[in-house]
Amino acid sequence: MSYLGTKRRQLVTAQCAREYLGLTKHMWKEVIRHGRLPYVLVGRAKLFEVKDLDAFVDRKEIAARPGIAERSMESLASG
Repeated sequence: MSYLGTKRRQLVTAQCAREYLGLTKHMWKEVIRHGRLPYVLVGRAKLFEVKDLDAFVDRKEIAARPGIAERSMESLASG
C-alpha cells in the first residue's frame, strides 16, 4: 500500500521484533543498548522496521564452509 507515492513502512513493536529474531530478553537488551538496530521512537515506544530485522539477520549469517555440509551428509547416509 502506498501513501502519497511512498511505500508504507512495516513497523512492529519491540516485543514482536525480539520474538521475530528469536532473541532472549538479555540478548535483545544488548542489541538495543549497542545500537545494532535502528528504530522509530513514538512516545516511549520503540518500533522496528521488518526490513531492518531481516538486514540484521543477513549481517549475522555465517556461510557454511565448503565441503563440511557434503561430508556431514555422507556420514549421515553411511550411518
